[in-house]
Amino acid sequence: MAPEISPSIALEREARKIGGGSGLIGYGLVALAVAIPLFIYFVAAPGLSSRGTWFVVGEVTGIAGATLLALTVILAGRLAVLEWLFGDMTQVYVAHGVVGMLMFVMVSVHPMLYFFGTLPAGVDSAAHVIVPFHLVVLDWISYLAIATALITTLYMRLPFDRWRWIHLLLGLAMILTGFSILIDNAIFDTAAIPALRIYLFVLFGAGLASFVWVALVRRYVEPKHEYRIVSVEHHPHASATEIVAEPVGRPINFSAGQFAYADLVDDPMHVHRDFAAHPFSIASPPGQERISIVIEAAGAHTEQIQRIAASDDPRALLHGTFGRLVTERPRLRKQLWLAGGIGVTPFLAMAADLAENPRRYEGYEVTLVLAVDSREQAFKLEQLEACAERFPGLDVHLWVAEERGRPTIEAVAELVDGELRERAVMISGPEGMISSFAEQLNAAGVPRGQIRAERSIGPPGHWQQASPALRYSRMILTAFFALFATAAIASTIGRAIS
Repeated sequence: MAPEISPSIALEREARKIGGGSGLIGYGLVALAVAIPLFIYFVAAPGLSSRGTWFVVGEVTGIAGATLLALTVILAGRLAVLEWLFGDMTQVYVAHGVVGMLMFVMVSVHPMLYFFGTLPAGVDSAAHVIVPFHLVVLDWISYLAIATALITTLYMRLPFDRWRWIHLLLGLAMILTGFSILIDNAIFDTAAIPALRIYLFVLFGAGLASFVWVALVRRYVEPKHEYRIVSVEHHPHASATEIVAEPVGRPINFSAGQFAYADLVDDPMHVHRDFAAHPFSIASPPGQERISIVIEAAGAHTEQIQRIAASDDPRALLHGTFGRLVTERPRLRKQLWLAGGIGVTPFLAMAADLAENPRRYEGYEVTLVLAVDSREQAFKLEQLEACAERFPGLDVHLWVAEERGRPTIEAVAELVDGELRERAVMISGPEGMISSFAEQLNAAGVPRGQIRAERSIGPPGHWQQASPALRYSRMILTAFFALFATAAIASTIGRAIS
């Protein structure tokens, strides 16, 4: 008996077929959201032909930067529709980073283009354009807020909590920018182009609603499912902490392979407090009385979890769930699961779901490859092998780098008799492994729409292993920010001595 396909899954399959892969529809809508105000500007801006190229391009980057700023804040809202548009919630965070860095490039280039545009009037006049706090104070405060949020994220290793809170500066920057260009300042074209003004009002209104939801509302009104923590076990070789909990009241609803946000408290009296959650993978299948949640943990975070678990009556507050790494979501029943280290966690739930529902998944052929550096890192390997014994369509392969070197798609293809193009591929693990496998799969002819990947949420631990989109965006941003900082310093010195 084949699993029943919901309308949302059917729609997602068609979207991936049309879009060609995870996130293309979402990025397409981002591009459209930027194109609309630019189109309005070119059609309706008065006296455009007499303004000069540098000024016009400066206006274009300013409008694009303002639009991307609002979109960056909206992407931080963690709304369900965003997961559908970009593929899954982990990809939403990648998109948030890419759009945010592109926005920072635009707002850095914007005043420099005005600088070049005023050079014919004299170096003295041009130098004044990008002197901090000389022209539009609110815009400069907004820029400093954006720079603080992005630069600290890009060049410092922040704990998850600090990373999340510092991103609230983007909301502050959006509010200041919106007030400046829509309400306070009449020198911008938004004052002379009603259609552009209306569009930006709507977009910034959506951004403001998203910011209020994230900063104030969600923590108190979003449904939380209370669980009593039964046990906590740290697996040092796998760098994982596993929490087993039982529901207090209504349990959370989820599909095998999804993750939830969890807040751990050491006193039941705190279950209604401000909600500060971390993403936890769900390692157990649906339908069981208890739930197993796993987080990659080390150092102070692990110690905090163990301290809470040692209290008299610890609780876990769960909300969600998120993720598209679910067995029945791909159209193909032949599947290849690629796991790296603790990235095997969603596949633990999916394998158990196969074993417990053989009739539901009749006709599925799944090959799971678990790649680890050493055998001691193979998290829950015995459980996976037991699932394979109960579900004949599941094959589990352990790949130990110490014994065989790093896995390649060419070598993995031999495990599935070369049937890569006929399989849906799901990848979960370190950023570097996901990026490498995705590139190799594309080179082997596997369509983008057949590949699903689940990356970690938060700033990359090592930027050289981040997704290509994030790495390239960071390189571009660094170059433009260095140029802007140099221009701002030179302008300040020029104004001081003139």
